[in-house]
Order: sequence, then structure tokens, then C-alpha cells
Amino acid sequence: MSQTGRVVPASWSRGGRPLLLLAFCALGGLAPCLAQQPGLEPLVKLHKTLLLVAGPSPPIRSTDDDILITVGGELFSTAVTRELVPGAHFETTIAQGTSSPAALAALNRALAAGHPARLSGVCGANLVPLGSTFRYQITWFGGHGRTSTFTLTNTGDVPGPPCTQSQIAIAVAILSLEDEVLADPATHFTRSSCASDADCVGGELCCYPCGIPGCSNVCTPVSGSGGRCPALP
Repeated sequence: MSQTGRVVPASWSRGGRPLLLLAFCALGGLAPCLAQQPGLEPLVKLHKTLLLVAGPSPPIRSTDDDILITVGGELFSTAVTRELVPGAHFETTIAQGTSSPAALAALNRALAAGHPARLSGVCGANLVPLGSTFRYQITWFGGHGRTSTFTLTNTGDVPGPPCTQSQIAIAVAILSLEDEVLADPATHFTRSSCASDADCVGGELCCYPCGIPGCSNVCTPVSGSGGRCPALP
């Protein structure tokens, strides 16, 4: 049975094997490992940290997200989020899906125009709502072992110049592709907690896991409990 705070095992029938591969690759370096798998040659990777503020309110959510996009348009995202309210827990969401040809083409155009092999360092930009803070570290993987890394941020200690339109366009193209994939019904999600049965794979329901207040619902196998959530003591 799944436990609160742990990622629910993915189904083998809808992308579970690549997600399991992703977990193993993380132990020894994600991009080099995936590059050895057919069709999983890396294109760009983005590490996103975001503290979201809505209007004049205090911060409402923190996000730490790793995004990998392959040359074929596959996206792998591992996000750790937390709603900034008393008692809220960190939650993990792993997503795997494929972008549309249009979104992948837009990203490739932004990369071609931005010449990522020439980009490095840290630059300043305003890409989030007023009061929010972000840091986007982008790594590009080219042919013949070429690679480059550059960072966009709006934190107060930015040591570099303002970001160029090319740098911003690359970041926006990556984030737009991610948004499209995350909104696609065909995208496979694995979560450490769930909001409804729709968040769970076949043979599992979104169930309350413990007999005390304060736990988060998790996807739970129900084959041994008559197709219902297990009764709590």
C-alpha cells in the first residue's frame, strides 16, 4: 500500500517503464543515461524554482521542478510543490508526455535563434507575477558533446546583465511546451498524493491512508478490499 509522502508506483501499461528508468537514471546523471535509450536523446533541461505570490498576499506556493525535453518532443517533469498554509505537506508529481509538433518546432526555432552554445552565466528578467521570485537554470545539449548552461532569475542578488530577448524566448518556449504537455489528457502522472480517483492508475482509488486527522489522500490498491478504499481502524 502506498504511504503518504512516497511516490505512487507507476503502471507499466501507460509509460511506467520510462518513469522507472527515469528514477534509475537520476542516481547516475539523468541526461547521459537517457541519451543511451533509443528516442530519448536530450535536447534541453530546465531546473525551475518558484515562490508564487498572488497579488499583495503572502506567498501561496513553492515549486521545485526538473524538466527534461528530448529531441523527439518527449517531456519528463518531476515537481515538488507545497502550498504555503499551516500543516501543508510537500507533494511530488511526476509527469511524462509528448509535445505537439508545433510546440517542439517553436522550441527548436527559439534555440536556433538564440544560439545556446554561446550562452552562459546569470541574467535578470521579470517573468512571474509581481512579488514572486524565480530561478530558471537551462542546460542545452548539442551534437558532438557540446553543452551550455545559463540562468534567468529575478532575485535581488542578480550579478549579471538583463536577459536578452533570445534567452527569454528559449525559457518561454520550454515553459509553454511543458504547460501543453501537462494539460494533455494523454500525459501520464504519478503523484505522492491525490485529489480524486482520476489521479490514480487502474486498480487503485484515492483513499485516506490513516486513522488520524492530517494525512493526505494517496492512490491505494483496492483489489483486496472489494474494490473500495480499505476500512480504517
